[in-house]
Amino acid sequence: MADLLMCEPTMLYNILNQEIKHSRLAETNYLYLLDVRSKREYNESHIITAQRMKKKDNDYVIPQSMDLECVKYCIVYDGKTNALDVNFEVREKDSDSEDDEVSYVMGSAVLCARILAEFTRHPVYILDGGYECFSAHYHFFRTQKIFSMPQLDSSQCHHSMAYHIFLSDCRQVQEASLQGTDISTEKKEDVSELDAFEPYPIEVVPGEVYLGTVKQACNPQMHKDLKIKAHVNVGLETTPYFQGDTCRLLQISVTDSPEEDLFSSFRHTSHFMDAHVERRSVILVFSTRGISRSCTVMLAYLMHRNRESLKRSWTPGPLPPPAYLTDDKTRPTGQRD
Repeated sequence: MADLLMCEPTMLYNILNQEIKHSRLAETNYLYLLDVRSKREYNESHIITAQRMKKKDNDYVIPQSMDLECVKYCIVYDGKTNALDVNFEVREKDSDSEDDEVSYVMGSAVLCARILAEFTRHPVYILDGGYECFSAHYHFFRTQKIFSMPQLDSSQCHHSMAYHIFLSDCRQVQEASLQGTDISTEKKEDVSELDAFEPYPIEVVPGEVYLGTVKQACNPQMHKDLKIKAHVNVGLETTPYFQGDTCRLLQISVTDSPEEDLFSSFRHTSHFMDAHVERRSVILVFSTRGISRSCTVMLAYLMHRNRESLKRSWTPGPLPPPAYLTDDKTRPTGQRD
């Protein structure tokens, strides 16, 4: 039986925003995000890519198409469960509800996770605080749509998310035929939506510091959603934001080469970021692809902020080139263990 672990909202946010060449959400065995709330709540709004777990005789039913053994992340959420040993609270049934299932205010995610843990070798995560907590922090990741898997081929269309889309499409086609409407254009947009999904910057310090790419640094919607107020640009490219404002833009003009001197900029960068954090001004640190120069500067800042060594600050994620990861010479000036 796999372990049950709590998943912080920041962890799920970062899982949703991983990319290589394309968003990793399009990979069939990357993430199963399961919503165990009522059908009414799910239809009103859910987290992007989430599938609703159904019940039969008040027991959760795992779709045969769901390959739990191979999935990397399996995350379950309900309304607001925030602990593994939560006290189960049964929700009173609405008089006008057509749903006969027993619904829990808290604890249903744990019940479902225990069942899923029997079929997977990886940990099953329960979203800490559930939908209520996640949507409060990341309201822009709420949706009523069911995302498709555009990179699946025909031999893989039995996978659960594609199957879910198929059933949803059938229902909408039936409703549209009764209403005499044409949904072909709408569905073309829906089918391509996940493939066109643009990952947001990675959240390094919740609500304070983000790590991203030049493309993300030029995106006005991401700036608005994350409330970004300052940039640390570790590269030669420019963006439309904060030009000429040295209080909100720190430009470190270096190329992506191991021969470049990033060490001399660590102290100034850390103090610049400290000043904005103290003012509750959200910062985006970025370079061309967000995987070398900006990541190195971010590691230096975390060492400075947490008073930790490189080894303790370096957690799995986008990594700098090996040449940048030489011993503790990369420790910012004045840093002590």
